[in-house]
Amino acid sequence: SMLQNILGYDIADIKTEQKIEGKRADYVLSVKGKDCIVIEAKRTGMNLREKQIFQAAAHGAFSGIKWVLLTNALVWQLYRISTGEKIEHNLIFTIDLFDGLDNEEAEYFYLISKDGMSRKNLLDNLWQKIRALSEDNIVDAILSDGVITKIKTALIKQTGYKKIDNNDLRQHIEEKIFQLS
Repeated sequence: SMLQNILGYDIADIKTEQKIEGKRADYVLSVKGKDCIVIEAKRTGMNLREKQIFQAAAHGAFSGIKWVLLTNALVWQLYRISTGEKIEHNLIFTIDLFDGLDNEEAEYFYLISKDGMSRKNLLDNLWQKIRALSEDNIVDAILSDGVITKIKTALIKQTGYKKIDNNDLRQHIEEKIFQLS
């Protein structure tokens, strides 16, 4: 009933015990006849664990669905499924109703609602933003040749010391600032 009353899906949009690759997905949500979210539903209040997402991720990967929702009705976790050499899942957001619903979580509910899912790029745009702003991508950008050169130029300007080597600077940033070693 939460899928209908809160997220706006019609009964025809909700497939239960959907068989995918010989296993059953708890729910598959559709918008305009196209499957868009696999849901792995656990007992209300049951702790959600990392291993529980693997089953739903496999369902999504085998059926071409890139969004998987793991929920116990109180906590909702949305994952983006990527396929390549192996199936990967990335947590996009968590909605935790134990402490009420804040504005950000209300927006997240909208994104997985029927209306939100029918606006094709909303979740994809959020995924692209999260991926672009990942720690690894930011570190890689900072350690890129162009940024290292700009930092070196700024340090020379600040200190007057001109014998700064790009590789030494990159290594110093990795070890002392990012503590990567």
